[in-house]
Amino acid sequence: MQELYQNSQLQHREVKELISERDSHIQLIWERLNTLISETSALGEHVRKYSDLRALSRQREIRKYRLKFVNKCCNDKYSRHDMTADDGSPIKVAIYDHENRIITNGPLSSVLVKIVALDGEFNKENKEQWSENSFKTSIVHCRPGKQPLFANELYLRLENGVAHLCGAKFQDNSSFVPSKKFRLGVMAADDSISEKILEGISESFAVKDGRGYQKKKDLFPSLSDPIYKLKKIGENGDRRKLLENMDINIVQDFLRFYNKDMNSLREACRNIPDHDWKIIVGHALSCKPGPERYSYCIPGMDATICFNSLYSIVGAEFDGKYISYEELSSTQKSLVEMSKMTAYENLKVSKYEYKDPCHEHEVIAEHKGSCCLRGSCSRLPLSTLSTRFHEASLVLKDEAQRRY
Repeated sequence: MQELYQNSQLQHREVKELISERDSHIQLIWERLNTLISETSALGEHVRKYSDLRALSRQREIRKYRLKFVNKCCNDKYSRHDMTADDGSPIKVAIYDHENRIITNGPLSSVLVKIVALDGEFNKENKEQWSENSFKTSIVHCRPGKQPLFANELYLRLENGVAHLCGAKFQDNSSFVPSKKFRLGVMAADDSISEKILEGISESFAVKDGRGYQKKKDLFPSLSDPIYKLKKIGENGDRRKLLENMDINIVQDFLRFYNKDMNSLREACRNIPDHDWKIIVGHALSCKPGPERYSYCIPGMDATICFNSLYSIVGAEFDGKYISYEELSSTQKSLVEMSKMTAYENLKVSKYEYKDPCHEHEVIAEHKGSCCLRGSCSRLPLSTLSTRFHEASLVLKDEAQRRY
């Protein structure tokens, strides 16, 4: 027992020595810090001397509630045009707790917030926290002689922790700030709330003059857009000329060439770097297909390959049954892939048009057992589309029997 007691006393002394050593280190650090601050104070009145640890810890206190922009907001905006998120939806803000969950009830869930414009350089280091003062000093106001950045001050009342910014417009572009970009900021503006809430900031983006809106690259181009509306293709650039020399004048032309033989198209455009090519193709593929439908009957077989308006295979009919491309067996896919190049050479054939709300069709033209379907059938579900393809095949057969 005496030995145990001695050991415990020894351990106690060691702990006290460690604590004493730690306190000495802390004291030394603070002495050095105060010396450094004192020396720096002579360079400017804005540097404050912190006399104790408690004052500094209060200044650096982490705010556990925070506002955030929920959806991305990176794409260019245009003055005098509604601001939206990158996906075209309204910009959404929300309030989060320390576990990164949206606060859906309680006073904070209905707090009043204010939307402001910030310099695009604010928090370029991507810090998790910043001071309230640094946020407010980064707010951008109108330049002399110009209208306010926003027509009205933008206040939103959260509902169940979220709010949407709709119909807001910039009245000036961002060319006058050094970074040439803005960020959106959202800050609490409710005097009834005592909790400290960290402001939210969006990604940085440029605001361009609204007069250039018509020439902008749409997030989702349309099939009839000229080819220079795709990203990385200039209106008067060599890439546009290269593609137009290949009879690729609109986005639909590009996608048809791509789906028919992407390797040949890439080879013809080999001077375009891979990075830019991926952007061009990705932007084009964001198009929604048009209403046209094409099909090709494989000779000597009761099989028909079905294409959308972009010449992309969407499915096939085998023995009168339509199957989507994803559900084809490996044998069926092999047959489709072997026949598709021949199919592409024989697609300008029969056209079907659904004339009334009941989608009844009539034959407009026919050639070599293939057909082109267009009209409202593009909006039908797959099961109905299968039926329409089958009906088209039957009509072709009936017409052929009547001719012979």
